[in-house]
Amino acid sequence: SWDDERKMEAIVSVSDDLGQQINSWTTDTLELNVENDIQLNGMRVWEETGRQLYPGDWVRGGYNLSIQGGINFENSALYPLAGEFELRVLGQNVTYDGDPIGEPVVLHTESNPGFGQYNLTFTSPIESTPGGMILYVEAVNLSNGSSYVNPDYNTIKLIFDGNAPLVISAVPVTQSEMHKGPPSPGGQAVEVIIQDSVDPPQTVELHYWIGCEAGQHERCDDSNFNGLPEPIEYRTKIMNTPEIRPGGLNVFNSLIDDSMLYHKDKVAFYVTGQDGQGNVIAMGGGPVCDIQGFEQCGQRPGDDVAPDWDASLSWYEIREEFEPFMDIDNSTILGHDDKEPLHPGIPYTATFMVSDINGWWDINFFQLALGEDYDDDETSIFGYISKDADGQPNLHLESGGSGLAVSNLYSDILLDPSNESRMIISIRFQLTWDFPEVWDTDGLNTFIPKVWIEDKSCGLDVTAPCNIHKAGLGNDYWSLDNDLRFDTQPGHILAVELRDGTNHYNPEFDETYIGAGQALRFTGRVLFSEDETPAPSGAFTISLADYDHEWTTTSREGGYFSIDLLVPNVRSGHLDLQATLTDLPGIAADESEFNPRLRLAVDSDRPTINTISMSGLEPGEDISISLTNDLQIMLETIDDQGFDASRPAVLHYLVRAGEAEISRGSTSLPDTLEFDEKFIWTGMVDLTDNGATQLLPTYTIDVWVTGSDASGNPFNSDNNNLYSPLASWGLALTGPDVSLRSSETFWTWSNPTPNPGESVSLTIETKNMGSTGNVSFILQQLVDGQNWKTVDTNEINIPSGSSTQLKLDTVADFSIGETVEYRLLLIDSGVEKERISIAPLLIKEEVDRDGAALANQVADSQLSVIMYLIALCAMSYAVWTMVQIRKIRRGDEFDEADQTGEVIENMSGKEIPEIEQLDSYAPQAIDTTPAQPVPSGPPLPPTGIPEGWTMEQWAAYGHQYLEMQSRK
Repeated sequence: SWDDERKMEAIVSVSDDLGQQINSWTTDTLELNVENDIQLNGMRVWEETGRQLYPGDWVRGGYNLSIQGGINFENSALYPLAGEFELRVLGQNVTYDGDPIGEPVVLHTESNPGFGQYNLTFTSPIESTPGGMILYVEAVNLSNGSSYVNPDYNTIKLIFDGNAPLVISAVPVTQSEMHKGPPSPGGQAVEVIIQDSVDPPQTVELHYWIGCEAGQHERCDDSNFNGLPEPIEYRTKIMNTPEIRPGGLNVFNSLIDDSMLYHKDKVAFYVTGQDGQGNVIAMGGGPVCDIQGFEQCGQRPGDDVAPDWDASLSWYEIREEFEPFMDIDNSTILGHDDKEPLHPGIPYTATFMVSDINGWWDINFFQLALGEDYDDDETSIFGYISKDADGQPNLHLESGGSGLAVSNLYSDILLDPSNESRMIISIRFQLTWDFPEVWDTDGLNTFIPKVWIEDKSCGLDVTAPCNIHKAGLGNDYWSLDNDLRFDTQPGHILAVELRDGTNHYNPEFDETYIGAGQALRFTGRVLFSEDETPAPSGAFTISLADYDHEWTTTSREGGYFSIDLLVPNVRSGHLDLQATLTDLPGIAADESEFNPRLRLAVDSDRPTINTISMSGLEPGEDISISLTNDLQIMLETIDDQGFDASRPAVLHYLVRAGEAEISRGSTSLPDTLEFDEKFIWTGMVDLTDNGATQLLPTYTIDVWVTGSDASGNPFNSDNNNLYSPLASWGLALTGPDVSLRSSETFWTWSNPTPNPGESVSLTIETKNMGSTGNVSFILQQLVDGQNWKTVDTNEINIPSGSSTQLKLDTVADFSIGETVEYRLLLIDSGVEKERISIAPLLIKEEVDRDGAALANQVADSQLSVIMYLIALCAMSYAVWTMVQIRKIRRGDEFDEADQTGEVIENMSGKEIPEIEQLDSYAPQAIDTTPAQPVPSGPPLPPTGIPEGWTMEQWAAYGHQYLEMQSRK
């Protein structure tokens, strides 16, 4: 809108049909006023059913409403174009006086339509306040400078009621127990509260069913006496004129005549109706068994489904008050026999079987009075029973004084699954040492426990019980016994030496021998003085002592005790120990018939090891390895008290190489010989562990001994342990003295150049310069140039000073021209004593000789033979020709150079001296006994026989060797 002061000029122009301007001029100044404000007119509201609504009308909430009206510019019949702004519907709850309640809410929004008319359709609110809700139609989001000019005109107040009346509660509550009401016109009061703020119902129909057994009363509603409320069995009563309470609560009251019913009879009821707008009451319940659902009530044959009582708005049972009852025959104190004493510190369980027809939960309180007096709290236990959130019993116990202790943790209530009226109360309790001594009558007077039981209140005074039941536990007469004693029956007290199980305790208190430092276990049991009930654990102290020594302990479960001690070294050599009960609780006393005594004669001297030997060898001497698999041990010991042959000494040994451990073990020495104060132990030991351990020279054997004398005193461990052995021996080879490098030993191959696959044997001759024994010779062959393979072994017993001969066989399973290397090992007592390399075998092809060789040569090449014969004939002819020529030239002249005749003459007159062979040229280690001929052959070179050759090889092939050396 422009102000009146805004001016504008109007320019008027005239144009022809072709758009050519003909003329133009300016008029006088004009005053213009632009109008763009919006107003809404003619508001009408229609219900979904077509009913037009007026201010103050009641409307069912949750249904469609339509608001119609017109749109135009202010003071004009013109209307705006569509989509220029938005139309919005607001709802504001108000009081009866029209005051706003809370904030307004947006119910609907859409863009403005065209042509000056609008029709807004939306779902109405479910419910308004009782004063109603004002609906506002607004034009919003207008263009800049435009406004909605008549907002207060387009409004209407309506009262919405779309919520069904809701049943909030009903009395009696579901599953409650009610005392039956007085006869009509009185009865059981029924109250139903319905919440409905807008147009609430004014009348409600109460439908109720009264159940009873057949023949009990003619007015019961269970016409077929099946105990089930069927739809046709319900009665109907009108409940009106409700009491209106703040918050829209409408309270309806009525009466039901249930005076004819008995205990556990049921009454079920539900309500129906609607409010002023036709909304049906919600949560009002219904019949337990509907027409289509007989099966849920077990009406069909074979159905076991229980009826759904919760389908009713509420149901209750008639309650009659009954006195609780305790079954005395099934109620007792477990852990206690009739007319036997009760003991402090001993747990007992009081078990009561209690029943109440009103149900176990009707029992509220009970008291167990051990002293026959309900007014004596010091001897009483009080219990309180309640039902927890899960419907299970909850038990809380309290003690009436310091003389009684009860356990809520281990006490409980057990229910009978088949009978909810019955329960078993289990109370865990015990007497403490503070229980009054007046009840300790030594069994001369006894007392009977009594029980007091209360149920819940059945009147206006909620603190007073409805019924009280009193009973006594006639099978549990008791008296107090808090004195103790040792269990002195034969065999019940022991003093066991842990070393061997010897019992040193005897009822006669005779003295027994034991070694100082021995572990002794003194055991027994403590009981209450009047019966065989074990003493409780940890309540007192057991002492075993004399004037100088004391050992103490406390009792364990079952009254048992155990004292472990090491026998001290006493100067007198005697111990006289007495067992007593000390630190007794309360006013308890030791009433033992006698106090156990333990008398010991203590041996403080350790046994002495005199000597030890192995197979007669003293420590420090060498032991032959050949004897180590069967060594006899002899140990000589001395002790004043002697030894027990049934407990032999034990020899421990360690085989070591320097500081390295090879093996260790132990063996007992069971054989004994007693001579005066000496005790000789003997036994056998195998250091090789049946051959599993290989022993070598320079190994050392360390030994130490464990054991004890007859009193249990062990051998002194000083210089008699692993790190400081009692004795040591060295290991050595002390058997046969045979050497592969001795001049008494030599060997030879049966064929040093065998053919492939030919068997060859190595003959060895040697002499034993030591003691008689076994040695082994092993022939090994080099394989793959690096590994040695054993091809033959021969073990032989050689007497002292005698010679022997043996053979080792092999097979030349190699290729032609291959040289096979061998070595020889000497084994003494499983230990390799020596090894040497021997001449290799040269594998050659077999050579044909004489006629066979010639035949083969002729067969191979006949031309070579012919040429050889021709050459031989030519050479013979040349020699013959040369001789003839010389004869012709010399004639009969004497040849001074020819001295053949003189030589022959001299030879016939001289003796040829015997030439001695030098040692360096002789065959290696030739044995002269028996004497064997020296093999013939070519002379030996100055350096002796070539390395690796034997005399047999030199005799056969020496000529070829010398010829080849001369050619070089």
